[in-house]
Amino acid sequence: MRLPISLIYLLGSFLFSSTAPLWASETKSSFEKVLLLTATDDKQALIRACAVCLRANAKDADVLAIRARTYLEIDRLAEAQSDAERALALEPKSSSALTTRGYCRISKKDYKGALVDYEAAVKTQEPVLYVPLMQVDFGNLAALYKLAGQSKLAADAAHKAKIETLISKACECREIGAVDQAIRLLTVVLKEQPDFHRARLLRGITYNNKSDYRLAIKDFDYLVKVFPRSAWFYYLRSDACNELGEKDKSIRDLLAITTLNPRPRVVALNYTAQTGRIRERFEGKDENIVNMADIYCLLGSRYLELGKFEQAKAAFDSCLALDKNEVPVRIERAALLRKTGNSKAAIDDLNFVILSRPKFIDGYLERAKLKDALGDGSALDDYSTVVALGPKDSGSYMMRAEYYRRNKKFVQAIEDFNQAVKLSPADGDAYIARGQTHESLSQWALALEDYRKAIPLSPEDKAMLTAKIEKLVKLHGKSRR
Repeated sequence: MRLPISLIYLLGSFLFSSTAPLWASETKSSFEKVLLLTATDDKQALIRACAVCLRANAKDADVLAIRARTYLEIDRLAEAQSDAERALALEPKSSSALTTRGYCRISKKDYKGALVDYEAAVKTQEPVLYVPLMQVDFGNLAALYKLAGQSKLAADAAHKAKIETLISKACECREIGAVDQAIRLLTVVLKEQPDFHRARLLRGITYNNKSDYRLAIKDFDYLVKVFPRSAWFYYLRSDACNELGEKDKSIRDLLAITTLNPRPRVVALNYTAQTGRIRERFEGKDENIVNMADIYCLLGSRYLELGKFEQAKAAFDSCLALDKNEVPVRIERAALLRKTGNSKAAIDDLNFVILSRPKFIDGYLERAKLKDALGDGSALDDYSTVVALGPKDSGSYMMRAEYYRRNKKFVQAIEDFNQAVKLSPADGDAYIARGQTHESLSQWALALEDYRKAIPLSPEDKAMLTAKIEKLVKLHGKSRR
């Protein structure tokens, strides 16, 4: 009798939603490339990526478990069992490898051996792994108990299989935005089975989705206590605390991740494309890695928000030691170095950004502002590059125009303000700035025209503009006499 494998419970497709502002690492390790491929349907590419990892380290239990599961999905059972056994020799508690081998044994009618594997998987599993691999299949476990004549255990496993359907239903509800219904279903599960950690994890994330951060933290507190060496739960709790403005607690959890031993290779998978906290669907193309470089990046940002510049710099330094290509971190560190008076080091960071990403506007913009503050005339070259890279962005012209105006190059400033007004005719600031430039050239009539246009567009500046208009009317009147 062949027992049918159940549908895989893919946590990745709905669970790893980004709830923290996050910069994904620029550099992907071979292991991280493997993880990203698990979110796609390209099994052959995934197998090839696993082979690359295993050539570098044949004893990588995580990669062996991933490849075992992949072989299983394309019905190459002998290879699946071989990789699962190799993974288990290195990591006996790998629930994914246990479940994979268990199914391979089912296919050979080794029901006794399969039962041993499934029972072990039940005992060892955490509610989430780095990748969305199958962990426990209570349906198959129930059938195995039935074959072994253990009717009571079979009934218990069958009941848990039904409970699993509630979790699946909750996931479906969350995907379509019915978060309250998802929470109700998960609460029903946890009242009956408090140790269904996957349900608690999903409920905590769903509370985060609807901004019920206090309730989310209660679930994450529970998971941290049960799994004190799992970086994922610290990461989620840190995010919830940050959303509540509890920066110190957020930092506490990020620091906890940095002190885990062994250090996590990857903290989690995250979907970084945002359409708000509740999305209809997450797709593999949205997926990205949260690794230790990202954790130090977030840690630096938290310190920066608290004005703890020394700690922020140390965190950014640690991030860049792990991944020197973290462009946004270099920009953050450059701003920090500028604040502390180390302009040369700030310029060095921005030079690196521009060299590595020659079409990234922010690098040129930040370098332009820094050079501008230092009185370096080459700032104009960077402002001009910003304009060239964003020719349809009125803000690019506004920034260069302001540079021209500060340096008394009023004619060039007017040309850029004209372009800004053309691109954003409803931007009151552009009219005000151009009006001020016309004033500098004693072009009273043109200045008056700009200020009058700005009043309905910038009602918050009405008092200031009215005063200017009154003054200019008198000046214009005198000039016409």
